[in-house]
Amino acid sequence: IDWHGHRDRDMATVNCFAALEAGATRVHGTVRGSSGPAEGAMVSLMPDRGGFDKLGMGMTDKSGNYEIASVKPGEYMFQVVMLDSAMGTGSQPSSPLVETLTVGGGPELRHDVTLPGGALNGRVESAIDATPIPGVRLILQRTDAGRPTTSIYSRLDGRVGETYSDAEGAFHFKYLPAGTYTVHAGGRNVVGMGQSGWARNRVQGVAVAGEGGGFTVKVKLRP
Repeated sequence: IDWHGHRDRDMATVNCFAALEAGATRVHGTVRGSSGPAEGAMVSLMPDRGGFDKLGMGMTDKSGNYEIASVKPGEYMFQVVMLDSAMGTGSQPSSPLVETLTVGGGPELRHDVTLPGGALNGRVESAIDATPIPGVRLILQRTDAGRPTTSIYSRLDGRVGETYSDAEGAFHFKYLPAGTYTVHAGGRNVVGMGQSGWARNRVQGVAVAGEGGGFTVKVKLRP
């Protein structure tokens, strides 16, 4: 363990003992997806109680390994979000994996996780002539008993993802656990992104399997 997460010149041993005496723990492990190690996942530890001084973050490497140094003992929300090229301002098409993690006072804690492999594909089109509608804001809400309720998720009412339809009206949500979902279409986000001129709509009771390529759900909007 290194107290600051790196080796200070000629101070590595001193820092290590200081970290141990303070109860700091090195949390590390591997994140895997259905096709192997998950590179480019953001891993975060958010304290169930306490301030931001306990917040920890890390990124997975090409082997899916992550490391968060100097974690204080306590109860945490352990979250993994896959980052990809589809993510933009206000967009999160990859559903987060959320677990509760207890960190003790030991020198290290290994925590490996496997991301769920469910997917939901969709198309937004006009209810008048079935032409695709680009730029529509889509929010995915999990509605069954398995929706995350830990920490900040208790205030999100099951919301697990957000994205926008592309030029062909298509959209995709990935890394979904098996469950029942509602797709909300329309409106704008806090920075004004989202197609205007269309009434909002939602598709309820969408069942997603935990593995597989997903299926396509049509969302029809009216002017």
